[in-house]
Amino acid sequence: MIICRNCNAQLDDSDKICRYCGTPVGTGAPAAPVYATPVSAPLTGPVGYSRLVDSEEVVAALKKNNRVSNIAVAVFVVLPFLGFLIYGAVSDKMDIGKAAVYGIIVSAIFAFASLIVAIRHKLDKPFEGTVADKKISIRMGNSQVRGGKSRTKYTVRFDCEDGKRRKKEVNIAVYDYLEIGERVRYLPRFPQPYEKYDKRKDGDVLCMFCSRRNPLTETACSFCHKPLIK
Repeated sequence: MIICRNCNAQLDDSDKICRYCGTPVGTGAPAAPVYATPVSAPLTGPVGYSRLVDSEEVVAALKKNNRVSNIAVAVFVVLPFLGFLIYGAVSDKMDIGKAAVYGIIVSAIFAFASLIVAIRHKLDKPFEGTVADKKISIRMGNSQVRGGKSRTKYTVRFDCEDGKRRKKEVNIAVYDYLEIGERVRYLPRFPQPYEKYDKRKDGDVLCMFCSRRNPLTETACSFCHKPLIK
């Protein structure tokens, strides 16, 4: 294994040029990359999409994360049924048989909703593109629904390499992290599915498991301790 002298990316011994920044592999002062890069651009981190997404450590972290999510969904589905059973057993207002029926109905609704979310996630496909636009919108709440609370929606539009334009709703951490004009890839198998192509400008990277920002010098997230994709 060798290290690129320009962007510090890990390369194979057989590589002749850096697959991330285009710098020729060899000794001496760093040569100019194949692509045009402003001289003032700080070279504080790697350029290019990380190969760590398929590493054993990251795959194991994803499997663990999915197991926790599946357990949470199972609890979410079963809890209404158990709640109604307990209510029927301790309350005089509803017999246990009727409570069981209500519990089954509510749990079935939750299970159906979880199934729809799982199917939508399964059908979601990876893509690569450029951030084209960002928008914040506020939906005012109805005074008779949800206590009148408003909801802030963060939306990012991408011009994708397949010629399509895609719109994604993101959390505020991702919204602040992604800038218009930046090249990004979308990996739906991650909880935070956006990876920048060029991470040098920020000097930090967003954890693709918990959305916490971490310095590029770190290898694991300071919050969830899972591997950083860089």
